[in-house]
Amino acid sequence: MGFDVLPGGNGGLPGSIGAGPNDDTAIVFEAQGNSFDEANAYIRASNGYNDLTLGLALGFHDVARASVAEGSGVWNAQRLNINRPLTVPGAGPGGSNLDLPIEWFELNPLRSGTSDPASDKYDSHTLWAATGEMIEMRVPWAMVGLADPSSLAGLVVAADGSLSTAPVDCVGITVVDGDDAQTTAGYAWEPWNSVSWRERPKAGLQTFVDMVRELNGQ
Repeated sequence: MGFDVLPGGNGGLPGSIGAGPNDDTAIVFEAQGNSFDEANAYIRASNGYNDLTLGLALGFHDVARASVAEGSGVWNAQRLNINRPLTVPGAGPGGSNLDLPIEWFELNPLRSGTSDPASDKYDSHTLWAATGEMIEMRVPWAMVGLADPSSLAGLVVAADGSLSTAPVDCVGITVVDGDDAQTTAGYAWEPWNSVSWRERPKAGLQTFVDMVRELNGQ
């Protein structure tokens, strides 16, 4: 599945050149037989914060400049930077400086499970689930490429690593299954400046309540 958020693109989705040429992010589902067993999220290198900002602009890790060119066709696995490179004086062998490399938290493979709170297998971190021919996705806005969904703004990473936003009228969605590519009508929504919520007792609450009552002799 490809998501078109910004102007420009990568020439095609991962492993499917030509389909979704304008897509900026993608989620690829791997199937074994008739069932899905893994999903991974990708971002086109030419709009990737990790390569353009942390790599080329700040020099925190090596990046091939050709890979971040517009339409390069290079897709990078989505991951989070949790620690920048660090030099610790005197912490190395013989009192030498210790150079620590950049650290990443890998998002892939995406967590699978059920988002049904009534299920004993419920997991609030679940991003996708597959049953038969149905796939359910709970994808974070940032994973699709949005900087601020409330104001319909997509994240733009310039060639020099600077960050800005661009208006998003609609998120284009492309679905590819083997050689079959389908371009959908996409997804659009109204901007918002407030959110609604409702309380829901967490699983295990009754166990806690019963134990408190027991300890208090009730």
